[in-house]
Amino acid sequence: AASFPMSPPPDHSLLLRLLLEEPLPLVIALGVAAMALLWQGLREGLPRRLAAGAAAAAIAGGVLVVASLVRTPAERAAEVVRQLVDAVDAGDAAAVDRLLSPEAGIHSGREENPGIDRRIAISATGRLGEWGVSSVSAGSVRAWPDGTGGAVVHLTVGARSDRWGTLASRWVLRARPSASPDRWWITRLTWIDLMGSPPPAIPGR
Repeated sequence: AASFPMSPPPDHSLLLRLLLEEPLPLVIALGVAAMALLWQGLREGLPRRLAAGAAAAAIAGGVLVVASLVRTPAERAAEVVRQLVDAVDAGDAAAVDRLLSPEAGIHSGREENPGIDRRIAISATGRLGEWGVSSVSAGSVRAWPDGTGGAVVHLTVGARSDRWGTLASRWVLRARPSASPDRWWITRLTWIDLMGSPPPAIPGR
């Protein structure tokens, strides 16, 4: 059966991603340009090339400094999602409770489908072994600001089973700051597919 589509990411500034979230390609490009300009300026005695090379190097350094100091909503959301996967893997129900907002719901197939209460997910933490799963780990974690102060995260999860091997699933999660701006939590989880097929219905109790 065809898998349900992932929720499309919201519009996201390419400049924001290059400067703050994934600065390495830009820094490498600026660094290479700086070295080439400085080498040519020194070899041929061209002051303008030297100045341009120094400017490129300074910009590259500035981008690194800013990226290290500023944490974007996408980065905060990706971090809390990884923490949730780690908590589930460790069977830490208290940590899962802290990471889910009071109104968080868990949905199967599509975000608009009816969801189940967070308490069911918390009570299931630590019972993976009953379902033949020995461990879970986060694969790809991609996040985008949602334009309201929160972020949308596309997550792939690998669940290791001694019986079935590694089972891959895809999820869409939404996260935002809690009442305390320093603390983020997850407000919605949607199980998109399991091994490329629609996921089973999540039991309501």
